[in-house]
Amino acid sequence: MRHRLRRTPYTSAAPYALSIAFPSDNDLLGVALVCSTDDPTLPALRDPRVFDALAALFPASATWLSGDAEPVGDVHIMAGLDNRWSPTVDTRGPVVTGLVRAGDALVHTNPTLTQGTALALWAAQRIADTACTATDHLAFATDYAHWVQRTLKPWYDIQVAADRDNEARLCGTWSPPVDDERRLRAARYACALEDPVVMRAWARARHLLTTPDRAFGTDEVQRHLARWLAARSDALPGPAGPSRQPWEQAVLGAADAARDRRDAR
Repeated sequence: MRHRLRRTPYTSAAPYALSIAFPSDNDLLGVALVCSTDDPTLPALRDPRVFDALAALFPASATWLSGDAEPVGDVHIMAGLDNRWSPTVDTRGPVVTGLVRAGDALVHTNPTLTQGTALALWAAQRIADTACTATDHLAFATDYAHWVQRTLKPWYDIQVAADRDNEARLCGTWSPPVDDERRLRAARYACALEDPVVMRAWARARHLLTTPDRAFGTDEVQRHLARWLAARSDALPGPAGPSRQPWEQAVLGAADAARDRRDAR
């Protein structure tokens, strides 16, 4: 859908669903609703009326969709959001030489963190910089494997951890962080929206300049996060999305409207 970009949070989370906004070039915006494959209301989201009504229930996507937003396409279903790590090495070293993997052939991640293209180009650049001077196939394969493990694997692990957290949330087994370390980790995004020091750390991590643990692990960023948390009695509130009842009412309301339209014919 077409919309003028603005500064606002991209995500909202309820105990059973997530809403994510993907602002793009040329005033285009994508909105995704994520829920469990076991959710009985999932098929109803194919209806654009249902999808729009449900997206409007989440604070973040509702803000992005407000004003002059207008649809420019149908609702599309995305499945198979898996993560695959496929190196050509095992514990004894390279299992093949003369073959170099890059892109999805090497590492495939759920696109919600939008890392795939960057990881593919990163690997391609490494190959272009080193393959032309390689004279020993085994040494080249070993060096590339070590580089891949050191440089790309951390981003794969980050996506896996995020997916496990989301799976726990959607399945109802997620619990708010209680220990200080988890609270600091959970506060990163909300704090970054208000604190430029934390936002710079967030930007460095999101643009793959450095891993989140390093970006947020400096003494300065930790002080800003701790100060931000200390100033709030409820710094990490509960779900930012609707309760289940409005979600189901929106689905039922759209179904009733569709039935009335059929009966009117």
